[in-house]
Amino acid sequence: KTGRNEEAVGLADSNKQFFYALSAKIKRILSIFQKRIELLEQKGKTIGFYAGGLCVAGVLKHKLEPRFFDGDIAKHGKFFPGCKNPIESPINLIRSKVDELWIMAVDYNDEIVDYLKHVLKIPQDIKIISFKKFLEDDGKVI
Repeated sequence: KTGRNEEAVGLADSNKQFFYALSAKIKRILSIFQKRIELLEQKGKTIGFYAGGLCVAGVLKHKLEPRFFDGDIAKHGKFFPGCKNPIESPINLIRSKVDELWIMAVDYNDEIVDYLKHVLKIPQDIKIISFKKFLEDDGKVI
């Protein structure tokens, strides 16, 4: 019985360490994103989120409302809770571009970037920020 209790305590300690490490990383990531938003807004630049973004936009402060884009036509014209701008078609990036587009989908990041650049051919001066690469590079891509 003692071995199982020690194993359970060890697992609990391991989970606790993981939780604190993850919490610290999330706080650091949000801090980097907040600083980026403030820098862009000081320069009068606009931000768009592709394939989500509510998880970031909802917890960070914005003077300007971010725009949301998604390739799923069923989402176009719908709103994320608490957001003033509707989810738009990515075609709108050509008609009314943003300065930075943050790709929030981790699983389909590469496919989305390929679609935006090579199929849709969004303007080249739209800076694309990949949330996936941001996480992988520990925040160094911004």
